[in-house]
Amino acid sequence: MSYDLRVNIRFSVAFDQFTVELIAPDGRTARENADASLWQRISIPRPIMMIDTGVILASSIWRGAVADLLADVVTRKPGGELGRILFEPGELVPQAIPWEAIMLAPPLQGSYFVFVRWSETAAPLAGTAPQLPISCLTAAIGAQRPYNVLDVLRNLLPDPDVNLPRTFQITEGAAGHEELRAIVARHAPDIVHLLLGPTDTFDPQDFLALLTEYRIRLFILHISWPGEASHKAEAYTRQAHSAAHRGSPAIVITSGPDAVTDYFYLRFYEQLVHDEPFDVAFFRAQQDTQNLSHQFITRLFLGRGAENLLRLSSVAERLRADAED
Repeated sequence: MSYDLRVNIRFSVAFDQFTVELIAPDGRTARENADASLWQRISIPRPIMMIDTGVILASSIWRGAVADLLADVVTRKPGGELGRILFEPGELVPQAIPWEAIMLAPPLQGSYFVFVRWSETAAPLAGTAPQLPISCLTAAIGAQRPYNVLDVLRNLLPDPDVNLPRTFQITEGAAGHEELRAIVARHAPDIVHLLLGPTDTFDPQDFLALLTEYRIRLFILHISWPGEASHKAEAYTRQAHSAAHRGSPAIVITSGPDAVTDYFYLRFYEQLVHDEPFDVAFFRAQQDTQNLSHQFITRLFLGRGAENLLRLSSVAERLRADAED
């Protein structure tokens, strides 16, 4: 059972204020008003270090009874067990703010928690197991080369000449955004790993359609850096939140320097191959790369049950059964 700490932020039109609600794993609840005026400092034109952003956000939402409950929950978490900060912003809360930065400020700094942009809506494929072989579409819009998932998996899997074709089917290609939905419909992939070039565009509404109209288990969107990466990430973040509330696959959005990105996804796929759920895989990859670049954006979106959509336990059991037959 996950050690989940729920963070809900809502806007009250009647009182013209934001309210932060914290729900502890044992059901204890605390509420305080949020100082949303501080959030404007994060949106000013000049860049702000992520640690500074974290301090601003923490000081605006961790107040009074909420701060006391948070400190108690962090202290009580069992050692070695990954905790989850399940963040669910209300409709009028700025979703594109880098809320993940609160993990860099006390009391969450250095804690064993992962930040998840959460929805109580169940993922459409929750409770179902992937079929062999797992289908992965790695694609790029524009002139960029797609992420080389094939080589990554070849280096991670034991005896790849035997195990890779039995467990994964990799399709690679470049496409315009008009063609991408047709490619997804044709291949029906379990995983979509999409690279968006720094000068390329991808209609956020098309992104939303891909997330909600197809039976995808994991959708990865990486925005090449630098370009207009931060502005693009904001637009796709809003659509990812919308999709999660409608029912969607697990979603990962990243943007940052190529070297950091490559290492992040190497670690991420490594954890998936070792049968870890998405939240654990994301946390470990993030921990291994967070000190490499303060400009690396990493966001994880999950609906209820989405963290287990690609668990390989059932796949391994089927492989053993096939071998015995």
